[in-house]
Amino acid sequence: MIRKKHVKIVTSRFGGPYTAGKALAEILNKKSKKFKASLAHTAADILSTPFEDDCHLVHTNPPLFFHKGKKPILLNIRGFYKDENFVYRVFFDIAKHTCKAICTPTNFMKKKLRLGKNEKKCYVIPNAIDCKQYKPVKHKIKKEFHFVTVMNFCFKDKAEGVMKLLYVLSSLKTNKTIVYHVVGDGKFLKKIKKEKFPLPKNIKVKLYGRRKDVKKFLEQADMFLYWSEKDNFPNVILEAMACGLPVITNDWGAAAEIIEDMKDGFIVHNMKGYKRILELLIRDYKQRDKIGRAARVSCEEKFSWHILYKEWEKLYEKII
Repeated sequence: MIRKKHVKIVTSRFGGPYTAGKALAEILNKKSKKFKASLAHTAADILSTPFEDDCHLVHTNPPLFFHKGKKPILLNIRGFYKDENFVYRVFFDIAKHTCKAICTPTNFMKKKLRLGKNEKKCYVIPNAIDCKQYKPVKHKIKKEFHFVTVMNFCFKDKAEGVMKLLYVLSSLKTNKTIVYHVVGDGKFLKKIKKEKFPLPKNIKVKLYGRRKDVKKFLEQADMFLYWSEKDNFPNVILEAMACGLPVITNDWGAAAEIIEDMKDGFIVHNMKGYKRILELLIRDYKQRDKIGRAARVSCEEKFSWHILYKEWEKLYEKII
């Protein structure tokens, strides 16, 4: 019997890194013949990891930069760590040089990291989800439409993105009833609440704050709207695609690495283009259905855990 090698997956206490780390650990323990995984996510677990000697590899999102037993460290950089506090930025800059390998979800982020001589040790593995957990939407002719945006309003540019979407909605030429659901919380949500938008009577906006039942909003929607000036790989776009929703987004960072424009979603370059696509999809339910089905297939074929866990296995084998 082959003895499985132990990977310690270190994540933050909550949010995207924790969800992804937990899912990866679970599928490795269920499917892998070469590796087993354990999850460290509490502050005590994270601080004690460098001094533990019960693993073959440390796969970490927090910037751990040494290990007492000199176990190889795989640093997983998911977003713009330069936007974090000073201490965190310093730790990441040290960890980039001391780790055995770096992984990021997109080629866009790999370039943004400006790794120089360390670029050779950087690998790209996309984010993943379990598509089976999401029920595809059935598109049909409707009098009332439900649009949804899920956003982290801890960042100013995210709030500004939603305000741009509200201006797009205010310019729509349609007599259909539209309910725009905005899910997410953060200090810049107040900025949206204070703004007054000239929305017509047939368009309503509902702000929900932080919710645990995001999947419910997606599975009851007709389209997923997104606009951000700074993003790497928001997992909620995969969740929307898994629900068979047409995703409309502006052309931020890695959008084209996730969505194939006009085939499994839409990438627009300005607010006028956004308005045009929205009005098209409101009129044509067959187009919504076609794009939504293609989005679901893309998610299953390119971003499923059942496929991508094998990429992590290959990377682990290179490092250990």
